[in-house]
Amino acid sequence: MKISEILIRTTAHLAQRFPDTARVEAEWILSALLDISRTEIYLRSGETFPADLVSRLEEIIISRLQANPLQYLLGFTEFYGRRFACDARALIPRPETEILVLSTLAHLNATFPPRNGVHPPVWDIGTGSGNIAVTLACERRDLLVLATDTDAAALQLARENAQLCRVADRVIFAAGSLCDAVAPAPRFAAMCSNPPYVSECARDTLPADVRDFEPPQALFAPENGLCYLREIISRAADHLAHGGLLALEIGYDQSDAVRTLLFAHGAYDSIKLTKDLAGHLRVASAVRI
Repeated sequence: MKISEILIRTTAHLAQRFPDTARVEAEWILSALLDISRTEIYLRSGETFPADLVSRLEEIIISRLQANPLQYLLGFTEFYGRRFACDARALIPRPETEILVLSTLAHLNATFPPRNGVHPPVWDIGTGSGNIAVTLACERRDLLVLATDTDAAALQLARENAQLCRVADRVIFAAGSLCDAVAPAPRFAAMCSNPPYVSECARDTLPADVRDFEPPQALFAPENGLCYLREIISRAADHLAHGGLLALEIGYDQSDAVRTLLFAHGAYDSIKLTKDLAGHLRVASAVRI
């Protein structure tokens, strides 16, 4: 059977449950199995699909129709133009988190521009797969990044991604809960985090592939999703250098509450909320006075 025929059949199977994304998902699956780009699928559409890959293709389709996340099935995802290893040890990196990285890099470039010598380090709290920490290290070759998480399995995945992206020498991994991983000291140029921020009340509103497969400890937070955001805002000022940035990914409906927390703390200025591509206020940032 030709690659073009396999693409059509795979799309038709996936459309039973994912009609809006079936074609794109089919392209990703074939791209991964054949180890070619999605564009090459069409350039090589007349070639025969390898017989030894058929059973693996069928396994992926069946698992996906059971709502297993496609990124977990393929073992990777794309983030900020790079490929990251991805499995059930951590949340799947998402496009909105790229805005958090962009906000952090913009501040660092303006306040701590690239130069020879040592900069204050950057801290990624709750690193998960390491996508934020590793991307910052890739984008700024002069930075040292601390990446912490309470989950040992997630930290191991993050280490693997640092090695994959060849920045393992500049990303330091440590186990720790939120701001408890290091002693208080105003020395970080930036602190960023994509913490758990989904309210338990919203559990049933999540897509099945998120709710049933991604690690719940990385998704849900008490106090209407604000528990960990509140703690980070409260304690980050003890760790930031003056002029350092605190950048947080937040829920689509949490902007007012987070703005209030930042303003009420008294140690932050230049409070800013940035929209994602869907128009939701998704990243909150503030500068340590």
